[in-house]
Amino acid sequence: MDSERRQEKRQHQEALHMRTELPKVITEAHVRAQKEIFSNKDYAVQATEFFNVYGEDSVKKDMMEVLRLRKIFTQEETLEKKHSKMQAEVLEGILLMHSELSNWLGDARTLKASLYDDYKNKTDMFSEWFSAEEGSRVLALGVDVTFSRMSVDNKLHQIKREIDAGELGKIRYFKDMQGDFMGTRNNVPRTIIGIRPQAVEELASLWMKNDNKALASHPIQRIIIEEIHQQLSAMLAYAEKHGKEDPARAYQQALLTIGKLREEKEHIPLGSYADDPVANQIATGSKTIFA
Repeated sequence: MDSERRQEKRQHQEALHMRTELPKVITEAHVRAQKEIFSNKDYAVQATEFFNVYGEDSVKKDMMEVLRLRKIFTQEETLEKKHSKMQAEVLEGILLMHSELSNWLGDARTLKASLYDDYKNKTDMFSEWFSAEEGSRVLALGVDVTFSRMSVDNKLHQIKREIDAGELGKIRYFKDMQGDFMGTRNNVPRTIIGIRPQAVEELASLWMKNDNKALASHPIQRIIIEEIHQQLSAMLAYAEKHGKEDPARAYQQALLTIGKLREEKEHIPLGSYADDPVANQIATGSKTIFA
């Protein structure tokens, strides 16, 4: 019996290593994120909210386009990509809840983007900071949980192409935190965030235990801010170097907001997160691609 248990445990560990199955806590956290976060309009944009903005027929047309793109994506999806996507969605769910519950992103309101903006505009979520003095500042975020350098670099190259075109991304299904505007938000700067899969597993374990105290002081918030700051700095320098005034202005405004937040978070010890390989890939890609 002991031999069978050891063999079963070894096979399970090998399966995790080969990524043929996900840790139980990830699958459970994914179910929770789908149920509590992504279907909740307080955390996630629902396209049906925009019937009065674009018209019901137009929104349904967008939904059909999402189904078409999802079908293509599913057909091309490998097991590794499927698992990475589930892990990324778990990270998104935790981030969406604790960006406000634990102020991970300061005084921002963070929402899961619509499926249309996910598939068409490469935006997983977006954050908005608002003040009477500075107005509304929005940052679109893509989430990556993978060891693939190509995946990170491809997303950064896509942002670079936007800057080269002098026209940043847009969010079709956008609603502001004041409740004054629903519609398309243009010229939105974009960055990506990510951590290694094992770190997502650690976060998921705390989340499923509802350990809000540990999550409130968790170093992930500093890692995310550092990643965003590194990218914004590199993208701003690139836009200025190539005379892209509108993108440069947008990245400069975003950098001012994130710079203040970075100062607020610098006291948080990074611990084992100081050398996260995915964060390192984002940092390296930012330096080389926007050189």
